[in-house]
Amino acid sequence: MSVAFPASSGYKLFQNNLESSINIDDTVQGMLGDCWVLSAIAACAEKPSRVWKIFDTKSYNTAGIYSLRMYDMGVPISIVIDDYLPTNTSGSQHIFTNVTAQKELWPILVEKAFSKIHGNYYAIEGGWMIDAGNTFMGTGGEGLSTSSLTV
Repeated sequence: MSVAFPASSGYKLFQNNLESSINIDDTVQGMLGDCWVLSAIAACAEKPSRVWKIFDTKSYNTAGIYSLRMYDMGVPISIVIDDYLPTNTSGSQHIFTNVTAQKELWPILVEKAFSKIHGNYYAIEGGWMIDAGNTFMGTGGEGLSTSSLTV
């Protein structure tokens, strides 16, 4: 089942439409094995301006249509999505990334746009955080092995 999350129920894109409301705690994993994607989203949220730049549409709109900016091999692309999101059978809870008490939609919309780039939600089960980060920021990254570090 898919439902939209209406403003009349208190949902918003960002808390008070402010960049400063973006927080790493806004990202809560649901039943999809995409922790690698959510880790990259949370890492971006450490600097709220990174997440803010992903959104071409920066406020909740009644049409439920959002444009997000991501990158494919360093080339910027626009992804247009709606706010119809997969929910449990009663339609009361999103089954992938969860909405927090602040009812901000930005994390679940980033996840949806990322899954659209890859074909669907199930295509993003399992992966590497560095790859998701490249998609969100358009920059290269570096993986570091911690196996040689001592405490």
